[in-house]
Amino acid sequence: MAVSLCCLNKTLLTQSYIRKKHGAEFQEQERKKAERTARETRAKTLREETRRLERQEEERRRQRRREKEHRRCVEARATYESKWKELLDPSPGESEIGTQPLRFQDIPWPVLALDIGPPDRTNKGKARAQEVDITVGDITVDAISTFLLPEASSSDDTPHDPDTIRKERRNRLRETMLRFHPDKFEGRILRRGQEHDQERVREAGGRVTRAVGE
Repeated sequence: MAVSLCCLNKTLLTQSYIRKKHGAEFQEQERKKAERTARETRAKTLREETRRLERQEEERRRQRRREKEHRRCVEARATYESKWKELLDPSPGESEIGTQPLRFQDIPWPVLALDIGPPDRTNKGKARAQEVDITVGDITVDAISTFLLPEASSSDDTPHDPDTIRKERRNRLRETMLRFHPDKFEGRILRRGQEHDQERVREAGGRVTRAVGE
């Protein structure tokens, strides 16, 4: 009887030890599992935050590019208007553009040509942008539309009222059509052009009037 009780006690102690050991192992497994889950959650949160910041920075870069492009176009249109005024009614001593034989490049065309060159080592690796000579092939409907009828910009202080915008666009198109109308263009511009450039000037003027008509 005593031997049986002793064996029973040993069995109970063994089972208790096994339960405690397994319980400790189970708790350790659960602890490691919880730590792994926490690490994975932190890593996922970090990745999502990194992606959010990258998207945010990319949007800021796009906005800065749009604003820079808008300012460049505004300046180009101001120069375009100034050159037309100078071409048709030059002030005394201001420039010879109104009296000298005109080259193709002397004529203010309603397009914007820009060449983005390779990165400039002297400018922190940024691409170099410089104005390039406009060719007849640059004078397209899309190029003229972009130049004369730009989209509104958040950096633009001018009113964005739809009626005002439509009126300004009509005025720009009408003024462009008057400047490049074949009869007026022939008499005021083409006849003053250099002989070797006249055919190109005539073709480009025709492209403008057709594009504005569209």
